[in-house]
Amino acid sequence: MSEIMGAWKRYEPKAAQDEVVMNYGYGDGGPTRAMIECGIRLRVRHLGYSKVKLEGIVPFLDRLGAAMNAPNSKFPTWNGELCLQYYRSTLT
Repeated sequence: MSEIMGAWKRYEPKAAQDEVVMNYGYGDGGPTRAMIECGIRLRVRHLGYSKVKLEGIVPFLDRLGAAMNAPNSKFPTWNGELCLQYYRSTLT
């Protein structure tokens, strides 16, 4: 649960979009049975924690795109260089 709360606390545009995506699994092996069971248990909202939904990336990206294209979108606009603060690795 600490990973979920950490991701939510680091997510800056909460006013624009109240969902954040987290991937999980072990490299090419995908998620373990324990990871999936944990996700299923977390679907029930716990006091102080965000709601968890297990789904593919496409529905999330569809909702995100709709929110970004909305007339009253509160998403920030960047001009110039974009620095990713929480990246974990780079492929060059």
